Amino acid sequence: MSYAANAELEYGTFAALKNPKQKMVPPGLESLPPYVNFAPLDNAADELTRSAEGYETALLASGDRVPASLIQWPMCGGIASLQI
Repeated sequence: MSYAANAELEYGTFAALKNPKQKMVPPGLESLPPYVNFAPLDNAADELTRSAEGYETALLASGDRVPASLIQWPMCGGIASLQI
């Protein structure tokens, strides 16, 4: 169900369209899903994108002067495994 279906029930649309020759029971009101605010998630994704772009710019500007600490990332095999 949706907001529109619940509104039709409240305004009596099903009762107004009732055909006496056909037996029909209007559906009951259903609870609506809770409102979820995705703005914080969208803002975090935008900030992560900006940070990644800044990191990529700095990395490309450094040329061959990449610090050894970045080359030996234990989690993903180091910068040598990345494709830029």
